Amino acid sequence: MNNIRTLVLCTLTTILIYAGMQMFSKQLASSQPMTLIAGFIGSHIFVFVLTGINSIERMMLGDEFQSHVYEVVFSIGLAAFASVLVHRVSMTVCVLCSLTALYYMNKISEDKYTKKAKGTKKQT
Repeated sequence: MNNIRTLVLCTLTTILIYAGMQMFSKQLASSQPMTLIAGFIGSHIFVFVLTGINSIERMMLGDEFQSHVYEVVFSIGLAAFASVLVHRVSMTVCVLCSLTALYYMNKISEDKYTKKAKGTKKQT
């Protein structure tokens, strides 16, 4: 998928998730399990915002560009803000789920984009 298409899909998905969280904020804050689910849903905002920002950077700076800590902090902050509008506990769950998602996104990216020399083992 090219960068423009990825940017558009990430933007639309982020807006839809945020709007859904705001429309159902009373239901999401009504019980403990729903509060946890709201935080998990908020962590999806992190994933899509980070992917969208990275798409913009790859369009402007080339396909070899990688996200840095500033983009990650901004994306977690935005997702946490969206989640705190539902409930404070949702923000905590959102940050924890976002950090977990960041770990797995980094691991998948390493596996896909790291050039391995022929005949060498991958270090763990």
